[in-house]
Amino acid sequence: MTPLPIRFILCETSHPGDIGAVARAMKNMALDDLVLVSPARFP
Repeated sequence: MTPLPIRFILCETSHPGDIGAVARAMKNMALDDLVLVSPARFP
C-alpha cells in the first residue's frame, strides 16, 4: 500500500518562528512538502 502524499499549508503566517517550527517538525517526520500562502514580508 502506497502512503498518501501529505502537504502542509500555512496561510498568512505572521512570524518566522511559526515557519521554522513547522519545518523542524516536518523534518523529524521525514515530510518535505510545505506551502506558504500569503506569508507576511519579513525584513
